Amino acid sequence: MNRIVEQGWLAVADSAKTDISPCYDNRPYIAQMGLWRNLDANKLEKVIAYSDIFGFPLSKMIIVIILMIVIGLIIPLNLLPYLLKGEKLKGVPWLYFFTIGMAFMIVEIILIQKYALFIGSSVYSISTVLLTLLLASGLGSRLSQKLPGGLVFVMITFWLLLDIFVFNNIANGLIHLSLVPRMLMTTAFIFPLGFFMGMPFPKAAVRVGALVDWGFAVNGAAAVLGSAAIMLIVFAFGFQIALLVATVLYLLAWFLFTRKSSWS
Repeated sequence: MNRIVEQGWLAVADSAKTDISPCYDNRPYIAQMGLWRNLDANKLEKVIAYSDIFGFPLSKMIIVIILMIVIGLIIPLNLLPYLLKGEKLKGVPWLYFFTIGMAFMIVEIILIQKYALFIGSSVYSISTVLLTLLLASGLGSRLSQKLPGGLVFVMITFWLLLDIFVFNNIANGLIHLSLVPRMLMTTAFIFPLGFFMGMPFPKAAVRVGALVDWGFAVNGAAAVLGSAAIMLIVFAFGFQIALLVATVLYLLAWFLFTRKSSWS
């Protein structure tokens, strides 16, 4: 502790038995103190009272195990139809469904956690963000054929970048409001993004026709993979980088969507 006070945490980080980097709003995980270099349990000390491993990255390893299960079991199941006879989903639409599934779930997971800082309780943030995203994306899906694909992806990118670079300023200016106004403001911030995020899937569904069931399967598998993988990124780099990852994925989906000749 004296070394941290005298020299700063960076000077002690390499020799510390746990992650002592400071927590802040962009990465508010005070309990995530495990380090990857502590994977060797034989070299670890144990906390006397509860015999818990000190500095072992348990939660991160659980996420890795989930990722291994998804990659080892669920993803191959989505590739099995390629071994069968009949019409098949081409590579570009397969990757498109995978990309938007992962991106959507990343945004959902991050917004729930990010807006908990603004609303003040995870119970209210989960209900507000989920309800808003579900209603908005449902409405967006219903109206998806009325807007061109390019505009949809431009608006998704715009709202994600707005959340990345403007959210903190808005939140700091409105944090004094009571609970209900904060929830209403959250709804107003998220609804436009959710509206446009509901459009990429039905737009692709029109193109693939009867193969949309396969698209649902790929999309769902990617959502599970994305919800787990993004937490490793958030633990290391924070919410802003995670949303940038989602933005890049949507831009990739936009590129795949424009390759219309590769869909049929």
